Amino acid sequence: MSVDNKEKKFVVPSSDEIREMDRISALVFFGLREDATDYLIEEKYWQYIKRFRVDRKSNADILDRINAVYQIASGKEVSTTVDSGVPIDKKKLDIKNYIYYSWWKYALGLLAVFVAFLIVKQVFFTPAIDFRVVALGHFQNSGSYMEDLATERLEYKNPFIGVADIIADNSEQADGYSQYGTLAASAFLSTGAEVIITDSKTTLSFLAYMLPMDDFYARLEAELSEEQLSRIVPIYYSLDDHYEHMKRIDQNHSEDEVLPEPGSDVKHIYGILIQDAEFIRSVGFDNRWRSQQPSLVLSFSNSESSRADAEEFIYSIISDYINDALVDSAA
Repeated sequence: MSVDNKEKKFVVPSSDEIREMDRISALVFFGLREDATDYLIEEKYWQYIKRFRVDRKSNADILDRINAVYQIASGKEVSTTVDSGVPIDKKKLDIKNYIYYSWWKYALGLLAVFVAFLIVKQVFFTPAIDFRVVALGHFQNSGSYMEDLATERLEYKNPFIGVADIIADNSEQADGYSQYGTLAASAFLSTGAEVIITDSKTTLSFLAYMLPMDDFYARLEAELSEEQLSRIVPIYYSLDDHYEHMKRIDQNHSEDEVLPEPGSDVKHIYGILIQDAEFIRSVGFDNRWRSQQPSLVLSFSNSESSRADAEEFIYSIISDYINDALVDSAA
């Protein structure tokens, strides 16, 4: 390896070393693992390129060699002349790279503006929302069941159903739908909700936004038969479970960020789990996990304005599920 940036001692492989590189060694150069996504490779590439963009003329050979390593790591073509050290139309290449590797920043900005517009429109130009449901999980909503339940049966005038397609634990690669799920989830949660709907892989990531449901489940035990009760599953967690989960999925997590409260190790029911794939599709949720079966977890939000309203909404969904299941079993 040769040292090309004396100030920062940044090491860039020589042209001969690059010729011997494979994809894994190229990823190591960028500080990435073998399973790194295209997005991470591009982001690291752009960070490395920016180190030497100030003096393009002096650093032309370094920039070309970084381009060559990126091409090996990503498999994407990059205009480069590693041997000669003379860039081909470097100015145009820089503009092309900047647009190609920074488009997501503009997309994120546009999404933020759009979300802000929706919030302003909702607050100032539409009737007040009288019931909020936030659905967070790796799924999409393709039906009107939730809206119909809120308006036609529970008689709310202007309910809001917000759905964020999110891979909260980063266990699968994000795509065009889920890439900005975290931003959408934050926007929805910031406005408050009565009910939070997740899938079984997402619940623990948002446990801090939920309230225990022990009393509600006691109501279900009192009102439902043993057979009916067997069709739903209470989900038990403690806040410590949530803290430990967040540490595992966030490598940059600091111990100082979480200060466990007294009793945070006590487990409560934080959700009611439904695992019937057909029913889940019928209420408008399309599972997008490649490695997980469809699931819905119904929970109370800690920003609820009316526990009674939240209970009635969730109870109605459970009743529909149980009744549909009983009809199917009878048939």
